[in-house]
Parts: sequence; C-alpha cells; structure tokens
Amino acid sequence: QIPMEFHDCIKLSPLILDELGEGVLNDAHAQKTVLDIEKWGDKVDWHAPVESTEMKAMLNWNLRTVTHADTLWSFTGIFCVEWNSYLELRAGLLALRKRGIPDSKMEVLVQHGDGDPYDQDQHALLVRQELGRRILTPEDAATVYTGIAYHQGLYHAFFEGEFAKLRKNVESA
Repeated sequence: QIPMEFHDCIKLSPLILDELGEGVLNDAHAQKTVLDIEKWGDKVDWHAPVESTEMKAMLNWNLRTVTHADTLWSFTGIFCVEWNSYLELRAGLLALRKRGIPDSKMEVLVQHGDGDPYDQDQHALLVRQELGRRILTPEDAATVYTGIAYHQGLYHAFFEGEFAKLRKNVESA
C-alpha cells in the first residue's frame, strides 16, 4: 500500500528521482558524495556503525517518512532535513571556495549548496510548498512548529557533541 495519495507521490517524485540519480548510480546523490571524497584520496565505508546523534535523527525521520509519509509531522521532518542540508552544504561550499578549492573537487557541494535562497535542485522549496498546502488549521501550524523545534534540537545536540569532542582533542594535543 502506498503511504501517500497518488497525487502527493507525483508531486514529490522529482525529489526522489534526483536523490536516486534517475537510476544511474553515479548520479545518485549519495554516490556523488562518495566520488567527491575519493577525489581527495579517501574511501567511504558504507558499513560504518551509526553512532552520531545526527545519523540517528536522520534514520528516525527517514523511518517515519517511509511509514507515515502522508502525515504533516513527516512532511515537516523532510523539510527540515532538506533545509539543514542546504544550509550546511552552502556554508561548506563558500568556505572551500574562499580557500581556492576548485568546484571540480566538490561537485556535490556545488549542486546542493549553490543558489539562493534554495539549492539548484530546490528540494527544500518543493517540500516547503507541499508542507504549506497541508497547514489548514491552528493545530496543523502547531504540529509544524513542534516538528521544526524537535528536529532543530536534534541538530543542535549533534553539533554540541561534536564541538565538545573537538575541544577535547585540541586540549589533549
């Protein structure tokens, strides 16, 4: 059983097709990230343990999205993931460009961090528009605000933990 109405699936299909590279492995967004990492001489371990708060949050939201994709809560989660990704990747892209790193070494960042106020794929815009269409009552608005606050709280917890580890490493060096 499809968890969303047919028309909802059609509206969100561009996002899914983009993420999956329209069936071409090297065009899938996760694989593009791998290719960029390999350009720098490193490897990606697809079987690394999932330990970080951010990854647990992402898996949590992805699971909710798959199982309850028609809910306002899940749409809020999808939007937060896309929006945070855009902001983080844009910051990384601009910082690396300032250091003279060529765009050819960071194609994923160019694709996902270039553009204003949304990235080239405009995934966050697409989800925001669909999210907006579902806010019909004050209770719906409260659900969206609660979802955004919850998701942002997960991101902040992740970064606080990562900065604490970084401080510890610097102090012990």
